[in-house]
Amino acid sequence: MENRKKDDSKSKSTTVHSKRKRARSKEDKEDIYQKILLKGRELFLTVGFENFSIRQLGKSLNMSPGNLYNYFEDKRALWIAIVDSHFDEFTIGLKEVTSTAYTSFRQLFDKILEYYFLFALDDLQRFEIMFLIPPPSSKKKIHEAERVRLPESLELLEVLVKEAIKNEELPDGDSAYYTHFFAGLALGLVLEVFPMCKNSEEHPDVEKPDSFFKFARHVASRLLIEKQEFNR
Repeated sequence: MENRKKDDSKSKSTTVHSKRKRARSKEDKEDIYQKILLKGRELFLTVGFENFSIRQLGKSLNMSPGNLYNYFEDKRALWIAIVDSHFDEFTIGLKEVTSTAYTSFRQLFDKILEYYFLFALDDLQRFEIMFLIPPPSSKKKIHEAERVRLPESLELLEVLVKEAIKNEELPDGDSAYYTHFFAGLALGLVLEVFPMCKNSEEHPDVEKPDSFFKFARHVASRLLIEKQEFNR
């Protein structure tokens, strides 16, 4: 009877230890996953897509190619995961910006526009990966779900656009059209100044971008007014 109790106690102890080990294993996997993303981005930007290889990535991480394939099936899947992680960062910041108090949609868009600029200036390479560099080609057939990813940031912006239409701040119309119009406007204005920021980090507009913000806000405001007049 006493031996049975000891065996039960050992069994419970082993079970608890096993659960803790599995929990740590999940944390370890997530940690490794993030390290792969960081090193993968660094390598993509250093050697380019053509010269990038899973074997080379594994060597830099002291991991076997087989182990890496447990996380990503090919370099395209890795690239998409890197881009997705950057869009997640972008959306988190955008949610913070849009959750602050504002008196009108125009004032809110002003904040969103500034956020686009600051996000780009904070990490130019990240912005370049998200919006300027196409993903690597793939030998396998690409499913439509993998080809097109609607960022959560666009979904968030559409909610705000619908609210603006409801409050008659925007003319009644297709909310998806408005959403892509404003997102495209913000992105287009950032892309206008992006080469200047990338080629000269000491440029005064990078150090103190207020003057460019004023110009961008003027353009956005003017286009918004013209858009309203066009829909009347």
